[in-house]
Amino acid sequence: MIKLLNKYKFQIIYYVILSLLLFVFVPNQEDYYLDNDISNFKNKYYWKTSFIVIGIIAFLFFLKLVIKKVSLEEKLNKVFVSIIIGFLFAAFFQPIIISSFLYINRCKKVNTITEKYKIIDIEGNNLIALNKKNKETIWENDFNKFHLKINSNTIKINDTLKLNFEKGILGIKYIKK
Repeated sequence: MIKLLNKYKFQIIYYVILSLLLFVFVPNQEDYYLDNDISNFKNKYYWKTSFIVIGIIAFLFFLKLVIKKVSLEEKLNKVFVSIIIGFLFAAFFQPIIISSFLYINRCKKVNTITEKYKIIDIEGNNLIALNKKNKETIWENDFNKFHLKINSNTIKINDTLKLNFEKGILGIKYIKK
């Protein structure tokens, strides 16, 4: 057993760290953000940033191969493989990378924002609210992130809720806990 652990210790450490990141770090970061904000960040910035970073790395790798005076065919093959590996890395580790950006966003508060949301639907204790200014919808699971004690008997459709957010260094708003 000890021989087996010694043989595979780096793989075991890798999987333990990966598991901690996926099952502890990622969900913890998502608790600070509205689902819409995480989705917007993924759609607007993640892949653009990934393309730029992968392109820069591929270009630098190509320059290294030029300096080593490798044949053109070998250069193109190696650069192509590095681009494919970069995209696979960006795809497979997307939750960890996005959570890292969300954590970095919260490292420094830029300002505080108060936004108004109008209640548009109530079903039992489930609320749906709309921010008319930016057309953002908040669903029940987002309300749970605020740890609000909402009594559906006192809140009616068309009531307005004021929610306070902090804005981080990447410009993404988050919930201060």
